[in-house]
Amino acid sequence: VKRDLWTLLPSLQREPRFTEIYRWEEAVCLAPPGHLSNMARLRREDYRRVKGLYLAGEYLYMPSVEGAIHSGMEAARALLAD
Repeated sequence: VKRDLWTLLPSLQREPRFTEIYRWEEAVCLAPPGHLSNMARLRREDYRRVKGLYLAGEYLYMPSVEGAIHSGMEAARALLAD
């Protein structure tokens, strides 16, 4: 990671002041049963009735960076359409 950072930011100091490593057994959030179908229902009908409310975040889809990006793009399109 440091090598990639130096490529992008050559002025970055060579050694960090501190580092910390976190390890999780699971790579994604494990939502309770029914979470994905509840979020699909929320996206489809519930929150869109509230004028001016735009939601974005990985929790709206399968928890992932892609879900966060997709929901952000959806929220931006809805905002621009309004």
